[in-house]
Amino acid sequence: MVLPKWPVYSIINYMKASLTGLDRNTASALSYVLFAASGVFFLITEKDKVVRFHALQSIAMFLAYIAIRYILVFTILLRPLASVLDLAFFITWLLAIYKAWLGDGIVVPMIGRYVKKVLKV
Repeated sequence: MVLPKWPVYSIINYMKASLTGLDRNTASALSYVLFAASGVFFLITEKDKVVRFHALQSIAMFLAYIAIRYILVFTILLRPLASVLDLAFFITWLLAIYKAWLGDGIVVPMIGRYVKKVLKV
């Protein structure tokens, strides 16, 4: 079989990795957009390890944020730190979307290592 010289063949092979019809970078970035909801969707529907990594990291990141936020809010002395946590989570969330869309990816320090162990990536 002779492959065409135009890069259509490589694009088609690249697109096969996604069951949703999205390329790997777009699906990875979208797994962060709706926090845990989009993470669960892509974790269930995708077979690509990179997309599943970002989906599970999105879920774990959001659940860790919620848990730490509740602890800070209900502890009177630590309540002012909740707004710092909100800002840090927002910046990390935007950075994760951007880096996943570029294809670089981001491994959130404690959460990413745990997700890699779970998915055996």
